[in-house]
Amino acid sequence: MSGEQPVWFEMRAPGAVRDFFTVATRALPDDPGLGIAAGGDWTALEAHLGAAGAQFAKDGHEFAVWSAIATKSYAAIAPLLVAEYGAEPARLTEALLVLGEYLERCLAVIARTYSVTKQKLLGRGTAEAAALWSHVLDQAVFGVVITESTTNRVRWVNAAYARLLGYAPDDLVGMEGTSLLAPSANTRALEIRTQTASEHAMTFVVELLRKDRTTVPVLISTSIVEEAPMGRVRVSTVLDNTQLAKSTSRIEILSRTAHELAAAKGDIEALIDLVARRLGEIIGESCAVRLLDETGEVTETAFFHVDPEIQSAARAAMANGPQPLGTGIAHKVIASRRAIRVPEVDPAAVIAQAPEGLRPMLEVLKVRSLLAVPLNARGRTLGIATLLRSRGDRPFTIDDERFAQDLADRAGLAIDNATLVDTLEERVAERTRALEGSNRELESFSYSVSHDLRAPLRAIDSFAALLEEDHAHQLDTDGKHMLGRVRGNAQRMASLIEGLLALSGVTRATMMRARVELSALAQEILNELARMDPTRRVTTHVKPGITVSADVRLVRILLENLLGNAWKFTAKRDPAEITVGGDATTFFVRDNGAGFDMRYVDDLFRPFHRLHHADEFAGTGVGLATVHRVVRHHGGKIRVEAAPDQGATFFVTLVAID
Repeated sequence: MSGEQPVWFEMRAPGAVRDFFTVATRALPDDPGLGIAAGGDWTALEAHLGAAGAQFAKDGHEFAVWSAIATKSYAAIAPLLVAEYGAEPARLTEALLVLGEYLERCLAVIARTYSVTKQKLLGRGTAEAAALWSHVLDQAVFGVVITESTTNRVRWVNAAYARLLGYAPDDLVGMEGTSLLAPSANTRALEIRTQTASEHAMTFVVELLRKDRTTVPVLISTSIVEEAPMGRVRVSTVLDNTQLAKSTSRIEILSRTAHELAAAKGDIEALIDLVARRLGEIIGESCAVRLLDETGEVTETAFFHVDPEIQSAARAAMANGPQPLGTGIAHKVIASRRAIRVPEVDPAAVIAQAPEGLRPMLEVLKVRSLLAVPLNARGRTLGIATLLRSRGDRPFTIDDERFAQDLADRAGLAIDNATLVDTLEERVAERTRALEGSNRELESFSYSVSHDLRAPLRAIDSFAALLEEDHAHQLDTDGKHMLGRVRGNAQRMASLIEGLLALSGVTRATMMRARVELSALAQEILNELARMDPTRRVTTHVKPGITVSADVRLVRILLENLLGNAWKFTAKRDPAEITVGGDATTFFVRDNGAGFDMRYVDDLFRPFHRLHHADEFAGTGVGLATVHRVVRHHGGKIRVEAAPDQGATFFVTLVAID
């Protein structure tokens, strides 16, 4: 088989295998089995899987380990396939079929070698080995048949194979394997007998005959096991193709329905009509949908029935408007946020328990099976969908319940999105009004700080200065010292107020983005710092040509604070060094100054919070808080690297110029 696609992939449409492996290797790039299979060497793949099964046994793992791996693989690959081919249902279906068959086939091969290795470890022919063999294979989700290698008589079958054909396991023991072939496969019976007698391993697709005389298409992979507990036998794994197709069909339906629901997002009434129609068509004969408001009251209703005449009569019975939930099944579903299924019901009992307004509709429908599922989205229940069937021979199953809930979850999300869109304009207006009110309060606060606090401080400083000037001769040393402290603290308070006003003013004005020559601006600020402090010996490096898209006023504030800090905290270095570098995406300001312990970096941008004592370095603790606010106002980010006595580097990301 080396170099060829196996029979179980040949059935697929052209390109399905390629589609599967293209996406699967992207989802699981480190899976060696996928790499081998994608290369087309299936003999090597089976050897690899066999070795994996043997290793699981030798390492003492339970067989469930591989089942868990297969489940995780499906969970990793299937969403990528749906995302890749969701708009092409036929292509998606084929790729998902390949995924299911690939994982089932891997599971089957590993199961065989796992069992053989385990029985070898326990001792050939022992009762423990035989019991282990039986236990492992009987727990498999796929069919397993053990036949005599020469006569093809069934020696043992697992529960899954017996269920597939509708027999008890013991009923199949002793039967000739090919006698279970469906009439459609009779022409192949002799060929299969001949092949199984002469070939060590083979794979083929055929139809089997169930006990009730219906047929089921299966994929059979069979090989000889030389050292089984029961001697030389042929072990066959049997996969139900209809189940794979059914599972994939549901994924296709879910994908298509999700697209339809998303397309109707702008109209709540049309959307819930679509929800009722799709649930009714796919699962129930009819479906009633009721939406709830935040108080639990019904606000919108929709109804669908596959029979237009019954639908018309039922809608006429509901014409009086939305009906309350009552205290029955619908109420319990909403309270628990979980589906409730009643496979068989008495139509008269349903009518008697229903809210009075719904009874005319139920009299028309004569319900015999009922399934109610919640419409959930983002942690809350938006409504309920009630599916109804009138035929007594078609009760809702647990499979119907799970599928209905999958569809309802997608419907709930679509309804929630539509509601958000419907109220978006109103919510934006409310938030705009709230923001305007907040800005007015901030402006009022800033005015009060500017006028009501600064005026008394100026008076304190002025009177203290007059006192010092006119009455200094009357004060002793302590008095002069205290007077100096009064003036110093008044001036410090004035600086804090200035910093607070600067901080609050960062985001009040409308931001005007433009091309800012950051290098030139930084050099200008450094030159001004040098003029103000000519005694300092500071080496500066500014990379030319750094340009950002930003508000020039705010960028100046940012650089004045960063470079001012660098100038201040290098005061004890000789020579000091300050560097501005980077590019249009991220620039940095670096110094060789005092630095700080990175354990306290979270406190760095908090207003009025200082990492150095005021006796070491003067300041208000507002500068870096202002820097942080400027960066955040631009939608950017800032990070720091520092160490005590080794300086600090501030990295700022704003917006790059295209």
